[in-house]
Amino acid sequence: MHIGECLGCVHHDTSKVLTPVFSAIGFVQFPERPGALLKFLNGLSGSWNISLLHYRNHGADYGRVLAGIQVPAAERAQLRRSLDELGYPYWDESDNPAYRSFLSGERMGHDKHSAGSL
Repeated sequence: MHIGECLGCVHHDTSKVLTPVFSAIGFVQFPERPGALLKFLNGLSGSWNISLLHYRNHGADYGRVLAGIQVPAAERAQLRRSLDELGYPYWDESDNPAYRSFLSGERMGHDKHSAGSL
């Protein structure tokens, strides 16, 4: 198996193996107050990797954060519990085909070798 064939796999250089992980992606609605990000970070397991964090606010009393978190597949339920305990509204987009395509590095509906692709 090649690294590019496994969506959501982590390559470990020392062991030359691919470890399946669940790449969770979704939105979290953060309140606009000091400590909101720290509360989010402290509520997650220290063994999970935050691979994407994009903050957006349009002058509201909350900001929306697009977050990508690499979680072992066996800990997916624990991630949901952690987000529920946090108390911030969140939307899981992990099964959204557009985000799955984004995470895989391929463009939806395009051959990766077609003209104009990167």
